[in-house]
Amino acid sequence: MSKDKITIGSPECDRKRGELRKGESSTHTESRRWGKVLLLLATLSGSGAAQARVDDISSMKALANYAQAGKFVDLHEPSKQLHYLKLALKEAPDSAPLLTDLASAYFDLKQPGTAKNYLEKALRAAPQCREALSRRAFIALLSNNLKPAIADLEKCLAVNKIEPQYNDEGSDAANLLTASKHRTACTEAKQQQLEKHYGGLRRLTEALEMRDQLKLKEALQVASLVTAQYPERASPRFTKAVILLNLGRYKPAANELEILLKREPGNATLLYFHAEAKRLDGAASAAISDYEKILKSGRMLIAKKFTAETGKHRGNHVYFDDWIVTPLDINYLLALTHLELESKGKAYEAIERALALNSQDTDCLLLAASIALEANKGDQAKRFLEQARKTGAASDRLKDLSILTESKSKEQAVAQYKLWMSKLLEEPAKNASTLFIIGRRLEKLKDYELASRCWQSLYDTLPAVPEHKLYLERCRRMAGKTK
Repeated sequence: MSKDKITIGSPECDRKRGELRKGESSTHTESRRWGKVLLLLATLSGSGAAQARVDDISSMKALANYAQAGKFVDLHEPSKQLHYLKLALKEAPDSAPLLTDLASAYFDLKQPGTAKNYLEKALRAAPQCREALSRRAFIALLSNNLKPAIADLEKCLAVNKIEPQYNDEGSDAANLLTASKHRTACTEAKQQQLEKHYGGLRRLTEALEMRDQLKLKEALQVASLVTAQYPERASPRFTKAVILLNLGRYKPAANELEILLKREPGNATLLYFHAEAKRLDGAASAAISDYEKILKSGRMLIAKKFTAETGKHRGNHVYFDDWIVTPLDINYLLALTHLELESKGKAYEAIERALALNSQDTDCLLLAASIALEANKGDQAKRFLEQARKTGAASDRLKDLSILTESKSKEQAVAQYKLWMSKLLEEPAKNASTLFIIGRRLEKLKDYELASRCWQSLYDTLPAVPEHKLYLERCRRMAGKTK
């Protein structure tokens, strides 16, 4: 077999290419695995009308169709995914992220030529779109076109900043190095130079895989080594920061993100994770400041795979789940954080802004009901709750607020939560999401001893979720003070 030729699918190809197949994992299989709902973040990075036009998904209708398309990724139904992506593209025809995902859908439909055409459209709109470069390189690799593949991978890796739609730096580095070894025109000196620049980045893929498997300490160790080897590169440090967040080490995570924010002060991806680190560390005011900076941008981009913690602001407590973040969600988080600070007026203003964007959003209606209850506005809470029922709110969340609106005293509410909790504790893993709601509600009702029992059960069942330990320790501390 000639050095230039790699026959796709052959055992020799697998032996020689090694990491080349990881390109497929990162750009297609990985997006299917994580792509139930893609994370959409407002961003401040860059400025000017031209840039906003090419990478912005400013239409809520486009976002809704994009989210709908995401549902069909895990279901392996690219035709349906394609239908919704095309609807979204009508609202945002120059969106590089949308064009890139259209390419992915066509690739899954075994139409690599059409996929490549859409990637080229994406790159005309945004020449440094890293995901489009990465995917176009992968298609070239499948056809043994090593020269254009290497060129795209080099361009992709030359961009050293955090972008929401891209986190395949490890796989791209591995593909670049392996492809260059098989290209006759690549001199030994050039190969050594590439190895020096990008060789260690291959381990980022290893760190991400460990994180996916909840091997968080091992993932942190690998990410820390890569960060030390490449202190000026953004991706390793960002990976390290997110793993620290997942481990519940909020201050070190915030410190790493602050280093990146000095280089990219308006990057909303970094601002969002910094806000989460601060909020979880108890610095709610700092989190609010970050959320407000994100809202001022008014722009939305696609980001995938990384989430700071549980996605609980959308009512989903599955660890590492993916979710959508739009101005509506940031306003929701603002409302939630103001409520934690007992600033009921500001919490209500924020949730009103969220409901103005979508008056039928179930999570917002339920939070609005909670805020009304905190402000002793029972009739208003009942109205929000009734609207939430019509939108099909989860039964456990409806029951949670119904207990409060129907109870005549704190003692009666606590008694009902205690009864409900005793049944759920029989299968804590199955009922983790509901127990989370009850634990938080019991804290609000200041029954810290009963809340501690709830958090202890969750911590015993799901110790990898950092908030369980955080809330358990806080409730124990408060229970001691109460006594």
